[in-house]
Amino acid sequence: MGSAVPSKSAVVRSGLKRRGMDRLDRIVSKFTANGVIDWQAVEEEVNTKINGIVTKENEKAVNKFLADKGFKDEKAFADFVAEHETLKTTHADMAQKQEKLSRETSLLELGITDPKMRDYLEYTIGKNVDDKTDWAKALETYKTGNPDQFKTGPITTGVRTVGAGTQPEKKGFEAILEAKHPGLDLTKK
Repeated sequence: MGSAVPSKSAVVRSGLKRRGMDRLDRIVSKFTANGVIDWQAVEEEVNTKINGIVTKENEKAVNKFLADKGFKDEKAFADFVAEHETLKTTHADMAQKQEKLSRETSLLELGITDPKMRDYLEYTIGKNVDDKTDWAKALETYKTGNPDQFKTGPITTGVRTVGAGTQPEKKGFEAILEAKHPGLDLTKK
């Protein structure tokens, strides 16, 4: 039988172990006096060396990650994070304002034109909004329980629209004159 040839990785690992053991032997001999080893000092030295290696490797990994993501350095990344946080806050504020406008619009569509009443209803109905109940559902529930607070019928702006081929109603002094004098033509100048 022939002897098995060790793999290249096994040889490399054994070389690393030997170098590591050589370094450890140097550290142990450094803290040995009169045949007595100061194990606490050895442990501190080993931890210091290992922490230094880990710190360097961590810095390399962080810098590689930042470079892969397109950042020059950690400051550029920190600036990006700060800007992102600012944008998140701005987005949250805008979403809150949009929600408030949406609520006000829904109340205006129901005929609630008094600002104090709208604020009161927003507050009262808003207390019923939760994870399970959205604004529209809470509003419908409130409307059902308090129909007297809401205007029924369409909201008008006071401007009357006239369809094709129809004449607008005469109002004011024109209506009075026409009633008293049916043959009077008010369109002549």
